[in-house]
Amino acid sequence: GDVYKRQDQEFQEWSGDNAGIYKLGAIDCDKDYEICEKEKVQKFPTVRVYPPLPIPYFDLEGEPTTQELTKSASRYVQSNVIEVNSANHDTFISDKPSVKEYPQIIVVKASEKKTNTYKGEIKFSPIFNFLNVYSEA
Repeated sequence: GDVYKRQDQEFQEWSGDNAGIYKLGAIDCDKDYEICEKEKVQKFPTVRVYPPLPIPYFDLEGEPTTQELTKSASRYVQSNVIEVNSANHDTFISDKPSVKEYPQIIVVKASEKKTNTYKGEIKFSPIFNFLNVYSEA
């Protein structure tokens, strides 16, 4: 009914907002019964998280929401951020291109001499989309 339509829309939006971080798939068990049987899906809706191997998959408990999905799945996302502090600042600056103003996001790939500087607004989605373009994962 309407609850499932709202939930489907919420997960569609979440998938778009988190593209490149997570992969989200949906299966209609009425149409693809064999897959649901193979995966032992017994309640509807089921939201299942498949972390990197060898960690076993798990289903979200209770009413599945995008907030619960983010909370459960985000612990498996690898961060490549280097925190710059007083102990490593000089080394970071000498090894990286010059930073003229803060905050600044610069992508430095080991395989290239060219750097790429983010010039957009400081908001998660635009920054993530910029970084996703240069991702080596």
